[in-house]
Parts: sequence; C-alpha cells; structure tokens
Amino acid sequence: MGTSSDNASAADRLLQELCLDHASDLIASAQRVLDGNGFPNIAYHLAILALEEIGKGGMIASRMAVGAVRDTDWIEKKLDDHVWKLQWAVWSPSLAGGRLNPKDFEEARRFAQSTHARRLASLYVNADKNNSAPLPPRDAVSLSQVTSVLDLARVRLELAGAEGRPIPDGNDEYAKWFLETTTDPGGSKLLFSKPFVDKHEEFRGDTRAWVI
Repeated sequence: MGTSSDNASAADRLLQELCLDHASDLIASAQRVLDGNGFPNIAYHLAILALEEIGKGGMIASRMAVGAVRDTDWIEKKLDDHVWKLQWAVWSPSLAGGRLNPKDFEEARRFAQSTHARRLASLYVNADKNNSAPLPPRDAVSLSQVTSVLDLARVRLELAGAEGRPIPDGNDEYAKWFLETTTDPGGSKLLFSKPFVDKHEEFRGDTRAWVI
C-alpha cells in the first residue's frame, strides 16, 4: 500500500505532465493564430502562457524533489506569480548546466519582468489619461518578438520533457534550502555572488556539494 508521500509524488508527476501538455497546446495555438490572422499580440500572449506552464511544471518538479522533508507552502505561493514562473522557465535549465552565472539569473529576471509587462500592454488598452500617445494592443508586439518567444517556448518545452526534474536529485534539506534561497532577493544576491559562483565551479557543477 502506497504512502501519502508516494501518493503526493504521483499527483505532482501528473500535474507536471499536464502543465507540459498544456504548454504544447498553447504553442501550437500561438502558431496557428500567427499564421492564420497575423495578430502577433495574441500569439505572444499564448506563447507567454506556454512559458508560464513550463515554469509551473518545473516548480512542481521541485516540490517533488523537496518531498515531505519540510513545508512547501512557499512553492504554492509562487505558483501564482506570473513573473517568477517565467523566470523559472528561462533560468532553471542552468541548474543542470554546470556554472551558475549570476548574470544569467539577473537576465532571466529582467526578461520575465519585461516580457510580462509587454504581454499586459498587448492585451489591454492603456486608459491612463496621462498617456499622451495611446497605441492599440496589437501594435505592442512585433513579429520578431513573438517569433523569438515562440522559439524559446519550444526549446524550453523540449528541455523540460528531456530533463523531467530541473533541480538536483534527492529529497533533502539542501534542495529545499537552495530553492528557498533563490526566491529571496537577499538570499539570491548572496547565492549568486562571485565567491559562491566560483565555489560552485570548483565542485564542477555539483550543486548539492556546493550547497553543503
């Protein structure tokens, strides 16, 4: 008879698969919108939603890795954070890629913030009376921008399917500590400071050994 932990892991595994399947549907829908009527702003929104679902799937995989060691309520809160899900989708593959460059982390954060802001501008008419030059939402996104995001979503979806769990294996307190630290502004600043990154290099990309 399975334990509650086993049942939770099975439920999370199913949720992760659903997120990735939905991301695939969103990518296909974005391409159809782009090909069918040329509305890049709508295709852009669908592509961003796909990235969010990929990021969410990665966070659920993180919850599986943490397991029942500690409370995971902090992950639950991040599941509704649009910017964080985008950042996680873009940056999390670095966890399996060796050197963790603080520049990569910051670039992922800036990408997530600017992309979300552009998505909002492409979805809603700016009714601010101080906006002296209002633009229609369809003009907020260029064809090159939506194409770039669609390509990124495809690549990240392929990586997520291949890697499955985009964080170090093992249900232990170190994985929990690492994931909590990356969500805290002060903690992430220290974690990705030069001394920490150089130490990670010494461990040849072994993040668990680096954390210990």
